[in-house]
This record gives sequence, C-alpha cells and structure tokens, in this order.
Amino acid sequence: MCRSSAVDRTACRAGLLVANDLEAAMAVLETEEGSGGALAKDLLMSSVSERDFEL
Repeated sequence: MCRSSAVDRTACRAGLLVANDLEAAMAVLETEEGSGGALAKDLLMSSVSERDFEL
C-alpha cells in the first residue's frame, strides 16, 4: 500500500468521525471517485468494524 493511499483513507475516516454522518461522507466520496470506489468501500467497512464502533 502506498503512503498516499493510507493518508487518503485516514482523512476519510477522520472526516466521518467529525461529521458523524456516514451518508454525507459517502456522498462526498461518490462525487470524487464515482459509485463504489475504493475509498468509499474502505470507509463503509471501517464504519462497521468493532474497533471503530467504540469511537
């Protein structure tokens, strides 16, 4: 995994944490990378993970 990819994923997760609105976060990613992009899939998976649920 390249560093920029990790930074992008971290930024998406931080944005979700601040916004506290998964639907809005997914909509923003959809406009940037299209429907079903890699960042959107990662954000969705992390939002339902047990580790991130505690946040």
